[in-house]
Amino acid sequence: MFEDCTSLTIAPELPATVLATQCYDSMFEGCTSLITVPELPATILEKKCYYNMFYKCSSIKLSTIPTGEYQIPYRIPLNNTGTVGTNSLEYMFYDTGGTFKGTPSINTTYYLSTSNLIVYPDTYIEYTPNKVTTINSNSTDT
Repeated sequence: MFEDCTSLTIAPELPATVLATQCYDSMFEGCTSLITVPELPATILEKKCYYNMFYKCSSIKLSTIPTGEYQIPYRIPLNNTGTVGTNSLEYMFYDTGGTFKGTPSINTTYYLSTSNLIVYPDTYIEYTPNKVTTINSNSTDT
C-alpha cells in the first residue's frame, strides 16, 4: 500500500483484530522516513500477515533491551497473547535502523527508540527523557 513512499513519516492506525493472509505484507517497505509504528492488536496472526512490513524502514529503530535511546516498549500483539502463523512475522524489521533487525518473536517485548512513536487508534505516545506524553485528537494528557 505505501511501499517505497519515502516521504511518509506517520503510519496510519491498523486496528484490525481479524487478519487475512498477507494483509499487511510489505505495507511500509522502503518508507525510509517513517518514524511511527502502529499498534498491532490482532492475536491470531495469519500466514505472512506482517511479512516484510517495515523492511528497509531505516528510521524505525528497535532493540531487544531497554538501554540508552531504546525506552518505548513494543510487542506483537500489544496486549494479550498471540499465536503466530506461517512466516507471519518473517523479515518484519529487516534492514531497519535499530540494533534489532529481522524477524521478531510473538509475545516478546522489544524497545523502540525515543525518536519513534507508536500509533494507537486516535492517539500517539511520545517519549522524552523522564516524561511520557499521550496525544490524541481531542486533548493532551501527561
